[in-house]
Amino acid sequence: MKRFDDIYKFFILQRQKIINIFKLIYLLLLIFLVIMQVIYKDKSPSIFFYSLGRVFGQLSFLTYLITLLPGIGDRFELKNIILSTLKIYRRYIGILMFLFAVVHVYIVKYLFSTSLKSLLPQATFEVVGVIAFSIFLFLFFSSNNISMIKLKIWWYRIHRFTYLAMFFIFLHVSLVRFTIFSVLMIFIIILQVISFLAVYKRTHSLTGGKPI
Repeated sequence: MKRFDDIYKFFILQRQKIINIFKLIYLLLLIFLVIMQVIYKDKSPSIFFYSLGRVFGQLSFLTYLITLLPGIGDRFELKNIILSTLKIYRRYIGILMFLFAVVHVYIVKYLFSTSLKSLLPQATFEVVGVIAFSIFLFLFFSSNNISMIKLKIWWYRIHRFTYLAMFFIFLHVSLVRFTIFSVLMIFIIILQVISFLAVYKRTHSLTGGKPI
């Protein structure tokens, strides 16, 4: 147990350094996009790059699930060092999730597009994916200290749209192909519903008595 306490203290004491590592990863992802734009002039389909794009989509999916865990833990009143640590860095993990999604969309959609029409969503899974991406785009631009200060309680209200995006992500991954990622999302959705019911049972409010 002491080892876990030491790890938690490390993440607390080294918070700024860890945040800087997140920022470095953000920068590297953006540089990667620029490099891809410069070197990949051939618009012909590439299995390698398409597979790479799918990997970034999967990374975005997994990091998104990680951002949901602290909220679920709070509603179940779980006291856990891992959840507490994730809560400290949840906003930065959320930004990382969005940038992974940007790279995913860029590679699987934009990189091989030869016209404006080909950029538009064609299949249903693309439409729901665009809706989820649009929600996260809005949340991304408000994921900063200035927005939190200016928006106040509205910041928390706006970021509850992540629960709406959760259903569109489930549809997106499931319509492509029903895989372990679909099962994971179903499991998380069930946990979300049960956790909100647990809060309602304790407080007679889905928000735990907090302003809606």
